[in-house]
Amino acid sequence: MTVGAVLATIINWTNSILQEHEVKKLLPNTIPANVRWGVGNSTALRLMIDRIQSRQLATKISMEWQREENGLGIREWLQSIGLDEWQKRFEPTVGDLRNLLDYSRNPVGGVAVD
Repeated sequence: MTVGAVLATIINWTNSILQEHEVKKLLPNTIPANVRWGVGNSTALRLMIDRIQSRQLATKISMEWQREENGLGIREWLQSIGLDEWQKRFEPTVGDLRNLLDYSRNPVGGVAVD
């Protein structure tokens, strides 16, 4: 049994007990994935799953995006702030910049976009 499976089982048991005691706030089911990917919030987790390779970069992006609350999705927001802002806000490595360019480009368009 993996660590993720053990955590998932413990979370399910804990949430069952909390529900029996009519506690409204339950543990998030994403905790095993947060541990697996090494990030602390669901936005950073989504970025890691969507191929942002650096935990630090995913965390910085998620924190900046959540702070702005501008109504845009993460990809659209990254496109709107551009390369200069990426460098100021995230202090990315060259690899991170390459990863950001790949992530933020329009996913539809095929070879012409590449």
